[in-house]
Amino acid sequence: MRHMTDPDQPTHRIPASAPLWCFAKTDAQVQALCRYAAESGLALEMPGRQAWPFVEQHRLSVINLTAPGMSGRRQLNREADHNDLLPQIEAVIAEAAARHIPQVIVFSGNRQGISDREAKRAMANGLAHLAPIAAAAGVTLTLEVLNAFDHPDYHADRTRFAIDVLEQVDAISVRLLYDIYHMHRMDEDVKQQVTAHLPLIAHLHLAGSPNRDFPGEGQAIDYRGLVESVLEAGYVGRWGFEFLPGKTDPLETLDAARRRFDAWALPPTNTSGNVEHD
Repeated sequence: MRHMTDPDQPTHRIPASAPLWCFAKTDAQVQALCRYAAESGLALEMPGRQAWPFVEQHRLSVINLTAPGMSGRRQLNREADHNDLLPQIEAVIAEAAARHIPQVIVFSGNRQGISDREAKRAMANGLAHLAPIAAAAGVTLTLEVLNAFDHPDYHADRTRFAIDVLEQVDAISVRLLYDIYHMHRMDEDVKQQVTAHLPLIAHLHLAGSPNRDFPGEGQAIDYRGLVESVLEAGYVGRWGFEFLPGKTDPLETLDAARRRFDAWALPPTNTSGNVEHD
């Protein structure tokens, strides 16, 4: 695999990130991913404690940490849990600020019999409390949407639900982490949803659907069309490559996916090789 340090290696056009959990399981793989990230401008997501020595050694950009509350005893969609949960999220915000990490991922929690109305109210109240704390720290909270197949009973399993919460909070420090793979699994028109709600989206995650695999041929999402439409709509954030490489070499597969997206970001050319203009 060629790296950016090679003289014939072009710069990646799509600003990209990747979570370690997809591409690095062992210390050796973490080291290799960190070297690749340093050479290619890749940002990392959600590093575990064991990864920080390598992250710091290579002075890598990390774009997010995860807050507690995806599921379990303490959830954002249950107001009775806030006295315990919100201080824990505040601690993650403080860690992110100390490490110069711009985003903290937050979650709705599972339904567990809670109505949508009650959940939206509880989440909006909790996030409204956290919003000025995050803003003062220079951190954006990103509410992630997840599908109900991989995450049974997860409450924020539809874009409309998450948007309703964000609109109630109405704070620039609280935004959406739109996961293209997850919402495609929920039968959403992902291109329409992303472009329609772009002002509220801080970050994108992607993978092939329905198997969370390589985002190329053989899966159901038209990523070429999506990349073109989303970039044309003005998205300038990172694209988070959160797919499972399977039995292939993780870094080669990640690099191949990035190059595919880079090609889709290029302006069209005519047969003479000149860039076409409208």
